[in-house]
Amino acid sequence: MAPRPLLPLVLLLGACHREGAPPPPSPPPPTPRDLSTAPVPPDLAPPVSLAIPPDATKCPDDMAPIPIGGCIDKWEASAAPGGALGSPDGRKTTVVAQSAPGRPPLARVTRAQAERACRNAKKRLCTEAEWVSACRGPAKWQYPYGPAFEPRRCIDWDASDNGKKGAAPTGSAPRCVTPWGVFDLANNVGEWVAASEEDRSGFAEIRGGTYNMTVIDSACDSDDYRVRPTVQTPDVGFRCCRDAPKR
Repeated sequence: MAPRPLLPLVLLLGACHREGAPPPPSPPPPTPRDLSTAPVPPDLAPPVSLAIPPDATKCPDDMAPIPIGGCIDKWEASAAPGGALGSPDGRKTTVVAQSAPGRPPLARVTRAQAERACRNAKKRLCTEAEWVSACRGPAKWQYPYGPAFEPRRCIDWDASDNGKKGAAPTGSAPRCVTPWGVFDLANNVGEWVAASEEDRSGFAEIRGGTYNMTVIDSACDSDDYRVRPTVQTPDVGFRCCRDAPKR
């Protein structure tokens, strides 16, 4: 007997559903999640704004605001035309400190000469608190440009060819700047800060590290570089500050 022919697949599928039969029921919608008892996540700290607040102290064009108040030079001090350093005690110092880019930093100065040069510019030498505040900025960074050290971002040991090239003109490292526009607070030349009670030890504070230093010594809060206030070396300079202008 000859075998029965197989029905086409389409006919078999059509037989599974009669014409006019209701469609299969849809699956029930998911039950809404009750969020009334869900734990509330903790509030996150608002992000730190690195922009200068609109009500910040109005500083001269060559200076920038300090987070704790007052103004600081944007660039390491250089010498205005004319004037002389005079004696190491600063009494005959007639040079005027200036804050300008592309100038050789005024180095080989004693702290007394730095103080007088700032006074000649109608400013004063920065206090340690002012210097650190300007360096750490509103975000309290460890370095003026961020939380971690970055080789060659400033004029450090590597950028200066193991210190052989010496100090660079002010502002030569355009990325070595704080969010508020202060250059070279790390490396290049170390910077004198104003006298404090720690001077009873006979040593004075240098901040920011130099062109022959790196990492730890160029951190904003590093205070392990202390020398006699009468030294005059090519890797030590300064910058000036002033009080907040009267409104």
